[in-house]
Order: sequence, then C-alpha cells, then structure tokens
Amino acid sequence: MITVHSGRFKAIAMTMLLSCVAIWGVASGLACDRQPAPQRASSAKTAKPVEPAASKASPRAAQSAVAAPASGSANPVASAPAAEPKDLRDGIMAYYFHRTLRCKTCLSIEGQAKEAIETGFSGELANGLLAWRAVNIETPGDEHFQQDFEIDRQTLMFVEMRDGKAVRTTTLERVWDLVEDPVAFQEYVWTEMQTFLGGG
Repeated sequence: MITVHSGRFKAIAMTMLLSCVAIWGVASGLACDRQPAPQRASSAKTAKPVEPAASKASPRAAQSAVAAPASGSANPVASAPAAEPKDLRDGIMAYYFHRTLRCKTCLSIEGQAKEAIETGFSGELANGLLAWRAVNIETPGDEHFQQDFEIDRQTLMFVEMRDGKAVRTTTLERVWDLVEDPVAFQEYVWTEMQTFLGGG
C-alpha cells in the first residue's frame, strides 16, 4: 500500500501544473507575467498641445491607499468581459491593452494604473477631458487596436484623440519594472499623465 502525503503531493502537482502553463503561455505568446513590453520610442505626432484642466490639488497631493500587488506565480486567468466606457472623440484616452489569458502581474498593472488615473485625475475624468478603458485586444471588434497602435502584448498607453482619430500617443514602458512598488508606480503614471496633458 502506498501512502501519499496529500500536502506534499498537492505542492508537487501544483508546481508541475504551473510550469506547464508557463511554458505553454510563453510558447504561445499569451503569458505576460514578468514579460515587459518591447522597448520602442513613443510615437508622437505634431499636434496642438491639449490644455490641462485646472485642478485644485495636484495628483501628488492626493493620498490613496494603493494595494500592494500579489506576488507569486504566473497563474493565468481568463478575464471576464466588463462594460467599459467608449472611446472619447476628443480628449485623452488612458488605455490598458491586454489579452484574454492574464496573469497576476498583468491584472496588478491594470488595477494600479486605473487607481492612479482615478485618484490623480478625477477632475479631468469628470469633465470628459480624460477617460480610462481596459481593452482586450482579442475581443471581436477590438482587434484593430493591435494594428492601430502596433502592439502585441499588454501595454499601458495614453492617446490624444481629435475628431475620433489618434493624433499623439505615449507608451508607459516602466510599469513592468515598477509593479512591485505601488508608490513609485503611481508617481510614474501621474508624472507621465501630467506631461501628456501638457502636450509633451
């Protein structure tokens, strides 16, 4: 008779499962845990700078409790469809582009980015100058974003829209490096958005 210690067996089985999932995800290009977006210069087209909305307090003054990201394995999870706001015809879109299969890091980046935008730029969101939208680039109808912005993986991007067309973009590459430091992550998003709102 064979005696199996259930705790040890579960740990070994889980490790093997996660290894298989990670290998499958990397081979198929779907895993995102700790896979930073490729480095490339942000594409900026010459455009009239957008006037930032006057706000009574700077984003740096806003105090928010930023939840620490969960550390751990690359457990991919299927993202549930959610009702997202539509794109602005004129203004700044803060997009987080992702795929259907997601890991904890991908979900953490989205959550931290959304919170940074909502806490640091509530006035701009309220007056319609700025909008947040998470987009699954594998959802029918949203696949065009891959070609529109030349993206092939999870990406946080700010886009200036004018008459329904993108006229200026910037990609926040450092979110992958800062995901484990919520305060630095938030400061980075705030600084990049302030620069973008100012036309830079």
